Amino acid sequence: MNIVKAKWRESGIHLQNGPASRIPRVFKSRPGFTLLEILVSLVVMSVGILGVTAMQAASVNGQVLSRNLGTAFNVVHDALDRMQTNSENVTDYIKNSYTQPFVVTVDRLDTNPSDNAERPASGTVAASDYDAIYNAMLDMGLSSGVLTVTLYNDVPVTGVDKAEALLSWNYKGDLKTCEIHTIITKEGR
Repeated sequence: MNIVKAKWRESGIHLQNGPASRIPRVFKSRPGFTLLEILVSLVVMSVGILGVTAMQAASVNGQVLSRNLGTAFNVVHDALDRMQTNSENVTDYIKNSYTQPFVVTVDRLDTNPSDNAERPASGTVAASDYDAIYNAMLDMGLSSGVLTVTLYNDVPVTGVDKAEALLSWNYKGDLKTCEIHTIITKEGR
């Protein structure tokens, strides 16, 4: 024991007599981490990790919704472009009645659009356009969706039809929509 005391004295650390003399004062005064401090730091780290995880999930959901909105915009523009290209037969899309809109309803379980009651008459360009729009909506990856194009005859002027297109679909319990207003010039009439 004298050797230990001598080495402690050389280093400037003095040992006391008695039972507490076995633990040097320098070790008693050093601050350390208690179990409580370690638990608090683990809780703080866990909250931070959960926050980062929640931000990542929100980012992925935002990217999916953004992709759906971009695709919906393209589908609606495609439908209107097809109607403009076939404007001399634009009434084929609405079954010769301006009171009836052009409607494409997609259901993921129904992959055959040719038997839908709202489909234009077979053998017309409007029918093949309906099929192409239907498949584009299926390619959006939506379980269901409805595209409605309402035409207003000779509005705003004769030879021009105002077109209002609305694509709506369900995304995680919310109804999402993409709406475009444009005009279709009637060629050859």
